[in-house]
Amino acid sequence: MTYYGFNFQWIFSWNGHPPAAPAALRWFSDLLSLYQQYRWGYALWNFEGAFGIVDHARSGARFEDLHGYRVDRDLLELLEAHRV
Repeated sequence: MTYYGFNFQWIFSWNGHPPAAPAALRWFSDLLSLYQQYRWGYALWNFEGAFGIVDHARSGARFEDLHGYRVDRDLLELLEAHRV
């Protein structure tokens, strides 16, 4: 898709079947490393739910209560470590 001269890409989709948390974390880590290396901006599709860091359905996640939300602690730390 191209809007205002910028090319936007869909990077991934779970197709209704989210992977286990360890596999998703490895995938996120690889992808975010590239984003950080090339200083590309990114955004998650959802804050909460299948694409987010809160109350997703990925098995094996280490959740922590944070400001009233059930947050995937490992994914949050990964996102913080790869800020652009």
